[in-house]
Amino acid sequence: MDHLKDEAWINTITETLTRNQARNYINHVMIPELLELPERRALANKILLTCRQYLQVRVNNKPQPPADWSRQVPDAAGDKKQWQLLKAFLESPVEQIFDYRKNQSERNGMKYTIGRVVIDLKTETIKKGSPHTLRIIKTQAEYKRKMKDWNEDLELLKKIEITDYIFSEHRQ
Repeated sequence: MDHLKDEAWINTITETLTRNQARNYINHVMIPELLELPERRALANKILLTCRQYLQVRVNNKPQPPADWSRQVPDAAGDKKQWQLLKAFLESPVEQIFDYRKNQSERNGMKYTIGRVVIDLKTETIKKGSPHTLRIIKTQAEYKRKMKDWNEDLELLKKIEITDYIFSEHRQ
């Protein structure tokens, strides 16, 4: 009967500790601590198994690059005018660069608008001619960030598999 109580307790604690499936928590707090344990008991093994399953799901869903250069127009309440101006550019599957040649206050306003949202755009000022030009460039930053995370998840999964193998060898 004690074995069943122990198992129920382990399951409850594991569920409690792994309920928060925030990637940073799992990857940078939970897994490193578990991998550093000199020996693993049932609870640590159960938690690590749950983390491993979480990582496996992430690794199985490799990010795909965007199909084309179209980007979704943000739904930003106070900046409707600027986003309306960029709408055709953002929705275009082929256009990658938009030159916004306006006075400095309008360029600053556009740059501020773009900086307030998470979107795959970067800006640079072309200081040739007058007024200067704010060049707006579509990027693949989101895809690259997702691939960086995916590669990190893959490496962490490999680490878990290696330590699982080492622990299983020591138990035999």
